[in-house]
This record gives sequence, C-alpha cells and structure tokens, in this order.
Amino acid sequence: MGRVRARQIRPIREGNDGLYSMNGLLTCWRALAPRGALAIWSAKPDAGFTRRLKRTGFKVEIVRARSRPDGKGPTHLIWFARKPR
Repeated sequence: MGRVRARQIRPIREGNDGLYSMNGLLTCWRALAPRGALAIWSAKPDAGFTRRLKRTGFKVEIVRARSRPDGKGPTHLIWFARKPR
C-alpha cells in the first residue's frame, strides 16, 4: 500500500469571509429588492453572524436540517435573511 500524505484542508468559509462581514452583508442588502431573501448554509451555529444579519436589517429565520434524507447525520443550519418592504 502506498503512503498517504496528510495535507492541510482550509475551511470553506475562509475564502468567503467578505460575505460574512458587515460590509458583505450590507452589499447583499443593497442588492436585494424589498422582500428579497438571502439563504446561507453553515455546518455549525454562529451567534455573531446571526447578530450581524439582524444589525444589517434582515428579518432572520434559522432552520436546522439533517444532512441525510433519512434524518440521520449531522445537523446543519440555514439562515434565511429576508429584507422587509
């Protein structure tokens, strides 16, 4: 059997940090029409991100969903951020 070399795996989020910042969320806010929605997936909760969404002006709903259709596996989060009228 050949050798397996370990390599560092960078988090997916690292390349998207701008989106999760206040400036990124404000850009999304401006791009959305009234009643528009933004949905963001995460593998884990992030209270700071929820606060930033709300500070931006979004109405926030967090939905927890299992990763597999049989209801097993880890729970993921989806933030639904809606822009009011």
